Amino acid sequence: MTTTRSKQDAADFSQSFLIEAPMLLHCGPIFFFPSSDPVPTNVAANGTFGLVDTGQKKIMVTCEHVWADFGKFREANPDAVIAVLLGENRPVMLSGIQPLDSDRSLDLATFDMEPFLNFCRSREFYQLPRKGIAAVRRKDALAILGYLGESRHTCAVGANFGYDFIGVSVSDTSGFTVCADITATRTIRDRDGATLPEARSLGGLSGSPCYRLMPNGSLRLVGFVTSSGLGIVRLTHAGCLSADGTLNRAFRL
Repeated sequence: MTTTRSKQDAADFSQSFLIEAPMLLHCGPIFFFPSSDPVPTNVAANGTFGLVDTGQKKIMVTCEHVWADFGKFREANPDAVIAVLLGENRPVMLSGIQPLDSDRSLDLATFDMEPFLNFCRSREFYQLPRKGIAAVRRKDALAILGYLGESRHTCAVGANFGYDFIGVSVSDTSGFTVCADITATRTIRDRDGATLPEARSLGGLSGSPCYRLMPNGSLRLVGFVTSSGLGIVRLTHAGCLSADGTLNRAFRL
């Protein structure tokens, strides 16, 4: 779990554990195996996914570059499978899955989760509001939760994916992109709540859902992390998600 607060942030992250719990319901780690044999030590790489109910479809969202990286991994490992954790410590193999839509410029890919709903009993799909996605402006406080590669620990009997909760402040918006500053140190925890050493890299954060903290304390999904580094995270705004699960390439903030 990570809490951050800047002088510009209006939100108080001191009660971040109240924010973290609902965020955990809508996301998880996505990772690669070289074959359908789910040996924990064979996990090759990981990113983060978000679960969204558009009103017409229940979809999984992650970065296009995560899907592209899996394609490169599969070239070297023809039997490779992409998998997710959905609230239990057993990987769900997404054998044969293909994107509903993907776009390199948006850096998002969407997937129909209908065939896998039976595995989602410990997760919830974030319900997109009928009135559209909340706008974001400079200095807005946002919250991100994702699964870092450096905090992934595997052994013969299992894998532990550490997650990072980060508070950020919006620094700029342009087109469909939001830029935000990471303004303080982070505290990272594993699934049992134990503190982990702070990661040097934010690799694995790609695809993480990002929420605006509303004045009443509720969370509103506003985007997905596409890149991070040098104290900045970049997000694609969730307004580009269409009701049928495809991506609206004409969307602009």
